[in-house]
Amino acid sequence: MLHIILAEDEPDVRSFLQRALEYLYPKAQITAVEDGAAALATYERTSANLIVSDYRMPHLNGIELLRALRRISDTPFVLISADTSIIEDAYEAGASAVLRKPLGIRTLRATLYQWLPAEPSA
Repeated sequence: MLHIILAEDEPDVRSFLQRALEYLYPKAQITAVEDGAAALATYERTSANLIVSDYRMPHLNGIELLRALRRISDTPFVLISADTSIIEDAYEAGASAVLRKPLGIRTLRATLYQWLPAEPSA
């Protein structure tokens, strides 16, 4: 089974992204957490096929989370941020993609399917 970790501290955005991921990957297990430290702990416990993370979060921001993960894994990592000044740093840290907030389902789908293709219909 596919496993996707979603890290986003804003409840409304987290809810939107979780619903979008459930729609795009209906058979996947989606684990939604509120900060980078929880995302790292979840990954260390369970691994994942894809990580989708906000940039600005408590405890570990998205780039700090990405750097920690890159020490142990090359799992695809999509960073989402309204702050365009972090794009270069994100790619240098090993981001698979960087998406700018606000974003819609089409942009999310096009980007995520590059790194984790849609599941075949049963």
